[in-house]
This record gives sequence, structure tokens and C-alpha cells, in this order.
Amino acid sequence: MANYTMQKIQDSGCTLCAIFNDGTREYFAGYDFMGSVDWVRDLQDARWMVESEAYQIKADLESADAPD
Repeated sequence: MANYTMQKIQDSGCTLCAIFNDGTREYFAGYDFMGSVDWVRDLQDARWMVESEAYQIKADLESADAPD
């Protein structure tokens, strides 16, 4: 099971987060049209989101990785 961490930055008083996959060392970039997760190696290409959205997506990713 992969571990995911969130990297945070402050931007204009708002906390933005990117999700990092510790296993593959890639950043979450969103979902493709089929619902598969897109990953990128460069933090500049990562999807930055508000903290609440990042926590939800991180939980979804961890849930998808959980054994049945």
C-alpha cells in the first residue's frame, strides 16, 4: 500500500496542498477522462488544491489502495 503525504504552501493567506506518492515519488495531477489517477514527477505540474479537497483526495487514494 502506498503512503501519501501532503506538501503545503501559503498563497495569499490560503493554504494550498499537493499530494505526493511516497512509493512512486510522484505528485498527484488529477484524474483522466476514464477516472484513472494521473501522476507527474515535477512539483510544478502537480495539482494544487485547498486543504479540505486534498484531504478528501488523499483519503480516496488510500482507500483505493486498501486490501479488500
